[in-house]
Amino acid sequence: MINGIFQIRKQKNFIQLINRLDKTLDSKTLVILSKPDKNVQLACKNIESVETILATNLNIKTLIRAQQIFIDQEALKVIEDTYSGN
Repeated sequence: MINGIFQIRKQKNFIQLINRLDKTLDSKTLVILSKPDKNVQLACKNIESVETILATNLNIKTLIRAQQIFIDQEALKVIEDTYSGN
């Protein structure tokens, strides 16, 4: 879980974040967002192994293909609210 992913403004910032987390972008990476964020989506757009998706659009096929998943706390709450079945 990543706090502050919405502070990402450029691709370079996203790559620095991944490096700080001691991860690589060699494998399929899924970034789950709670709401549309143009800056994050643009920062990830040209990285072939990275896909962004809104928590409300999450599907099992996308989850299965991902080898690593980054999610912010708000997106986790959206997933819980959307898929809890209550």
